[in-house]
Amino acid sequence: MARGYQCPAWGSSNATLSGYLREAVSEGEAWLGAQKPASEYASLIERIGPQDPARDLSGQSNVSYAKTERLAREMVAALTSFSHVGEFKPTVSQDRYNQAGVLTKLDRNWFNLEQTYDAIRTMGQLGITLGTAYGWQTWDPHFYGEYKGDIRLTALTPQNVTFVQLPNDHDIQRAYITLIREELPITLAKRIYRRTNAAFAEALAPDRDAPGWIAKGLRKVQEFLSPALRVRGMRPGEMDQNSSFPTVDIFHAYVNDGTINTSGAPITMGPPNTNWTYTVPSLGDEMPTALINQATGQPWTRPADHADALLFPLRRYIIFARSTDLVCYDNTSPWWHGLTPLVRLRFNDWPWEALGRSCVGMVRSMEDSATAIMQGTEDSIAARLDPPRLVNDQAVAPGFAEAFNTRRGGTSANVDLSQGDVLKFPVPAEYYDVPTWIHDYLKWLDDRMEYLTGARDLTAIAKAKQVPSSDSMEKLLEMAGPLVQDMVRAIVMPLQQLGEMRKSDYFQFYTYERLLQTINDVGEDEDWLFQPEQLVGRIEGEALPQRRQRQRRLLGEFTYRVTQSGITEINRMSTKLFFEQLRSKGFPIDWWTIAKVAQLPNFGALPKKLDKDGNVSDEEAHSILERYFAQLRLQAEAQEKYGGGQPPAKGRPPSGHASPHIVSKDRGTRTTTATSR
Repeated sequence: MARGYQCPAWGSSNATLSGYLREAVSEGEAWLGAQKPASEYASLIERIGPQDPARDLSGQSNVSYAKTERLAREMVAALTSFSHVGEFKPTVSQDRYNQAGVLTKLDRNWFNLEQTYDAIRTMGQLGITLGTAYGWQTWDPHFYGEYKGDIRLTALTPQNVTFVQLPNDHDIQRAYITLIREELPITLAKRIYRRTNAAFAEALAPDRDAPGWIAKGLRKVQEFLSPALRVRGMRPGEMDQNSSFPTVDIFHAYVNDGTINTSGAPITMGPPNTNWTYTVPSLGDEMPTALINQATGQPWTRPADHADALLFPLRRYIIFARSTDLVCYDNTSPWWHGLTPLVRLRFNDWPWEALGRSCVGMVRSMEDSATAIMQGTEDSIAARLDPPRLVNDQAVAPGFAEAFNTRRGGTSANVDLSQGDVLKFPVPAEYYDVPTWIHDYLKWLDDRMEYLTGARDLTAIAKAKQVPSSDSMEKLLEMAGPLVQDMVRAIVMPLQQLGEMRKSDYFQFYTYERLLQTINDVGEDEDWLFQPEQLVGRIEGEALPQRRQRQRRLLGEFTYRVTQSGITEINRMSTKLFFEQLRSKGFPIDWWTIAKVAQLPNFGALPKKLDKDGNVSDEEAHSILERYFAQLRLQAEAQEKYGGGQPPAKGRPPSGHASPHIVSKDRGTRTTTATSR
């Protein structure tokens, strides 16, 4: 590595920089090879893949029991069936409530994309089977075609992401260099990068003549098909060596480069005419502040400190390939959020390991045991039907053994019985009986595999979470043990991190009007027109740089939370019913509290509270009682202005003998909340 273990300075020659980056790739691969979970990837891929026909035994049972694959599919399906919907909320002032609602609508529209669901599902598959998955979220300017962009989430295998100088806490955002490998067909890579760096695109050469490491598991299948390949004039293995789709590895390096501008002059970073271009002052340069000198009418200034003079406050971003010394891009990262646009998903992780362990890999030996028992049982059945035998070659013709099949009914043969026994069975028939406890042991193995992986609980929760009635709520909470809750939280954490990154992307890239579709509160499709002014209002005479600065300042005034996800929905339903019970008993709970508990988006800003004289103040009502009194005031004003009122309550009062639950009324045409057993 370079002296000081640091990336060559910005502006270094292509040869110097590419040489360092190749060493960084090697160091990252060495780091990955030292991780214990990585040593199992090949065997796990083979386990989930098709059965190897080369291992079939002639004349013996080759039945297989793909329990590992089944468990993986069940767990992925259960986890992705949970609703992982988020919401943006203002963090400073309720004046931003409407903008938070627009951000939430944008996010619901993005979640409706098929590509989004596919990426999240793939992340779940990789996380369950290999132990680790990554989500790479970027702005793709050609998402819908040429120059029609949107946010793209890409699921990455753990072999496509490596690190240089990852700290002991394994926080990927604190790594010195994060390397993301993107394997592309050579023609596609040239087409993509020709738009930004034609010389780099033309210099690209294939790294391999066949797709990458996952495809290697297909070689055994190709060997099995080798007779068919020979008929077509191909030799075994030729499919790998002369693929029609050569690929090239494009590396994306995010570097925590702390270079300070000490040149004595400002430096402009980023490509011209982009919304991530900025100017970095030199250390000590005078910078204007927001304070105005009353004597001169000019702003006061202060010297630029190290934070102001950082050359790469958003990280340094480098795009390169091993097949050429040319570097495609070496400049500031384009993302306003300033993070590596990458999250990590792990379900079975430990603090001393950077990578998670497979959730199904632990039951592989048990699957092998079950398979061996099933094969032995099938062999015993076959031997019982057609047992081995000894033939008296002095009493029968040479072809008797092949012609006389004891398994086929009505078999007969002409033999000389005067010569003694024609054939004997050397092993008693009882030898092939399978003990009854073998089947019990198989059931026990099956149960233990589901217990170890937690698949049974996950599947039960996924099936039952949609029908909360009678006592099912308590039962669901009992079933949702700590293991299931931990797995659901494991998928919530990276989704929340991705949401924070998308918040920045919405402000940065959603800059033109577009007709979007989302799902409204009753589960129906809803079309609505997004306009950039809904996020950042325009100010007459405001220059574009000032508008972008205002956009960036707004990022800190919103936060993203995953508000609907798995077990949290079960707990929230119980909370909703509890609040409904309190309200029905006359407890003073305001509309805004009920709307928050019920996750009703865009209900409205908080009301203003009354001052000590009973007048409406400019302060928001934050306590439940303050909001309740504000609600009564609004109801009185509506009564005075519009007339009418609340209809009297019907039905008997609640008994409170049981926790609130949903029951059906009028032959299932409506539901209500009951507190009786």
